[in-house]
Amino acid sequence: MQQTLKELGNLLEDVEQRFQRLASEAGERAEESTERLRSGLRRLRERFADLERQAEREVRRKVKDTDRYVRGHPWETVGVAALVAFLLGAMLTRRRD
Repeated sequence: MQQTLKELGNLLEDVEQRFQRLASEAGERAEESTERLRSGLRRLRERFADLERQAEREVRRKVKDTDRYVRGHPWETVGVAALVAFLLGAMLTRRRD
């Protein structure tokens, strides 16, 4: 999700730069096109902000769910963490051999 938000942010910056170039190069006859671009850019910014807020809410919810689970099942969590650490250690030492 973060990668998508980053790509959307880059796209938004690119569109803004192109819009600024068009606005500076275009004459009065392009005023209507400029306004349509401005409107589309505004909608894109709003959608991007909505996606950002949605992603933030989702991450917060997942963190709370995880915290609740860990507090409710501490020994299972310790066991899983130990298993993951053991497997990672085994994989890393195997790569060195």
